[in-house]
Amino acid sequence: MGILLAFTPSVLFAVIDRWVGVASGLAAGTALSAALVLRDWLWRRRGVKLLELGTLLLFGGLTLVAVLLQPDWPLMAVRLSLDSGLLLIALVSLAIGRPFTLQYAREQVPPAFWASPLFLRANQVITAVWAACFLVTVAADLLLRPRLAADATGVQVRTLAVRRRLPWSALRVDVDERSRYGLVSRALELEAGDTLERDGFAFADVVPRPLSAGAARAPASAARRRLR
Repeated sequence: MGILLAFTPSVLFAVIDRWVGVASGLAAGTALSAALVLRDWLWRRRGVKLLELGTLLLFGGLTLVAVLLQPDWPLMAVRLSLDSGLLLIALVSLAIGRPFTLQYAREQVPPAFWASPLFLRANQVITAVWAACFLVTVAADLLLRPRLAADATGVQVRTLAVRRRLPWSALRVDVDERSRYGLVSRALELEAGDTLERDGFAFADVVPRPLSAGAARAPASAARRRLR
């Protein structure tokens, strides 16, 4: 149960970013990560766990990037960064000879077994399995990430399994401008029918329907610059 609790910041981020935004989701993940670290350090009087400390540094760093440098950071890029960070934590723990599952296993096993080579080897294998899972999620983030390409005739949306071309006459183009922490972010929104495409990272396979001539605003040249 303890090791699963260490992943709750990622779960909290996945919930909050859908309703509030990426930066708020990362900030919430940072706050929860800090609470987990303080719980072991102050309340339970135990050493800080490598996974929880790494998660705190990961969420804290990404929060600073999202707030100060990239207020319009696309969600898929953030997910890739999070998954890559978890993979790095697992690999580093293996490289230094302290697999991150070791600290959780010691809470369930008598101290007499802690120095056993078999005990260490078992945790190396378990941590390697976690690393393999993180590697799969990183690969999925890279392969399934939608990509957009625009030209004078329309927009092409491409994923690993789907390729769809949408003419400008079937799209409504808007620029969503928001102000946060003194910074202004602008996100290009493409709407085809009832589906909203934000920065090309949320593509659904829809049948586009033509819109009125006035709805297809924003010149193709401006859209091409934003979609690259």
